[in-house]
Amino acid sequence: MRNNEEAKVEIAKQQYEDLHLKGEIFINGNKNLIGYVSHINCKFTGEQSFIITDSKYVPLSAPLSERENVKEVTVLYRGSSFDSSLDTKLGWRQSIF
Repeated sequence: MRNNEEAKVEIAKQQYEDLHLKGEIFINGNKNLIGYVSHINCKFTGEQSFIITDSKYVPLSAPLSERENVKEVTVLYRGSSFDSSLDTKLGWRQSIF
């Protein structure tokens, strides 16, 4: 799928949604499937990233033959949400010390 600027913004906004492993990612009012959450990375530093694969859920531990079927990968990085959540505390903790 070719992404125009509006679609890219919509995809980027997905980083603040409640994403779950194996979950589907849609844009355009749930009309266009972007892919599936195949990996969630939550570091102690507060960094949170999500790997979205285009074809289906493909974990990092999948056999090479399955991983080779993935043609497009989207990586979403979640920043601090500016509330009292854990990601905010971990994110801002690094800048204080």
